[in-house]
Amino acid sequence: MEGLVSLAEKLGVQVVTGTEVTEISVKNGEVEGVETVNGFYPAKTVIAGGDVLSINRMLLPRHTRPGMSDRKIASYEPSLSGLVTLAGVQRKYDTLLHHTVFFPEQYEPEFKDIFKEKRPPREPAVYVCHSGYSEPDMAPEGASNLFILANAPYLSGVCDWKEETAVYGNKVLAMLDAHGISGIGQAEVLQHYTPQDIADDTLAHRGAIYGISSNSVRQTFFRPGNRSKDVKGLWYVGGTTHPGGGTPVVSLSGRLVGETIARSL
Repeated sequence: MEGLVSLAEKLGVQVVTGTEVTEISVKNGEVEGVETVNGFYPAKTVIAGGDVLSINRMLLPRHTRPGMSDRKIASYEPSLSGLVTLAGVQRKYDTLLHHTVFFPEQYEPEFKDIFKEKRPPREPAVYVCHSGYSEPDMAPEGASNLFILANAPYLSGVCDWKEETAVYGNKVLAMLDAHGISGIGQAEVLQHYTPQDIADDTLAHRGAIYGISSNSVRQTFFRPGNRSKDVKGLWYVGGTTHPGGGTPVVSLSGRLVGETIARSL
């Protein structure tokens, strides 16, 4: 992230942070700029890097987006979300690599729980990142820094994370304990990050980590495109548009949009 900022500034980009955008200004179907808490920024081209559905719902007046109505936004099935547990533990785990995944005996029921029942999986797969494995200075001597991720349903009203966080968090730690990764419940640092936190902090639509789901042909191949169909000069980049999620692919979306705009200029 710091490298990208440094490169952008060397190329003459002015980076403005801590400034909330309140509306993408549109006139006669074309972008005029963005309204922010600190004033108006005029622009004939706007590239939005947030969640496509949230951007349309929150930043564009309804009459400017007939192709992305509130009803259509609500019709998209979100992808799954997740419960993150951040743990600083005063012990080493010889069985953990930088990336380790513990799978249940049966994998399919996890996704039935998430997408059909819209509840936390009864037996989730659990991913653990121990970056101290590759970079020992990331954790104190004799300790481990763990990023633990278990899949969870998107926000639907079925699950109340004020009540569910401790229950599901303890279940995840119990599964790790069964695999020999014990003692995390007594970690010096232990923090949970829920689907509700994801929605609140990132404005991801319904707390989904990967944009819309890929559970149907329509959603897989007809996800919102990089160019707005309603507003001339408005573009989308990131994991909720083409070509998809994941850091390398998200970076590619930015590159493709940037190159397309550059050619048009």
